[in-house]
Amino acid sequence: MRCVACNSNDLAESVVARAPFIVERALTDRAAYSYKCAACGTTFAYPRYTESQMSLIYTGYRGIEYNHMRLKHEPDYGLRIDTFYQPRESVRAADYMLQPYLREPRILDVGGFDGANTPLKEIASAHHVLDPTLCEMRAGVKVRLPEPPYDLVVMSNVLEHVSDPYQFLIDHAQHSHKLVFVDVPLANLRRPPSHVHEHQTFFTIAGLVMLVERVKLKVLEVKVRERQILLAARR
Repeated sequence: MRCVACNSNDLAESVVARAPFIVERALTDRAAYSYKCAACGTTFAYPRYTESQMSLIYTGYRGIEYNHMRLKHEPDYGLRIDTFYQPRESVRAADYMLQPYLREPRILDVGGFDGANTPLKEIASAHHVLDPTLCEMRAGVKVRLPEPPYDLVVMSNVLEHVSDPYQFLIDHAQHSHKLVFVDVPLANLRRPPSHVHEHQTFFTIAGLVMLVERVKLKVLEVKVRERQILLAARR
C-alpha cells in the first residue's frame, strides 16, 4: 500500500465507514479503511472505487434521480443544491494566478460540469469542457483530443473524487503544451475523516505538490483560498 499522492509507504491505518448514500448508490460495503501518509499528510480511503462503482456514482450526477436518492439519506443536501450552480469565489483567485502566463488561451476544462467556473474563460480563444465523470461532453462542443493542443488544462475539484489521481493527472495533463491548473479541497488536519463519501482523497498542500511533481510538471505557484488549494504548473 502506497500513498496516492506522494507514493510513500509510511502510512497509518484506521477504520472508517462509507456514507449510506454511497453504499446504496455504488453497491459497496459500509466498512472501509483510511490511510494517512506520514510523508505528505494526505489521507485517502481504501478500497478505492472500481470503474463500475464510479459509473454508478456519477452517471446522472446531480440529476433528478441522483438528488432524490441522496436526499433520502441526507435531508440537508437540499440546502446545498443551489450553491453547486453558482460561481465560486476561488475562480477569481485562479484568474489572477494564471493570467500573467497566458493570453487568449485555448482551454480544456476536465470535469468542469457546465463550464461556469472555468478560470480565464472570459479571455479564452477556445473553451471546451470535458466531463468524464458524467460520461458526456458539456457545452455542446465535441472535443478532439489531443489535437489541437491546449494552452491550459483545468482540473478543478476533480482529483479528490477519482480513484487514481496520479494516472488521471498524467492522462489529462498531456493535452496541454503550456500550463496545467488543479484545485482541491484543503484537508482539515485537525479532524480526520470518520466516513467516506464521494471524496476518496483528502489532500494537503505538500501532497498535491508532490503528486504534481511526480508527473513531471513544474510547480509555478500555490495558493490557498476558501479552504481550496490552487496550484498552477508548467509542462
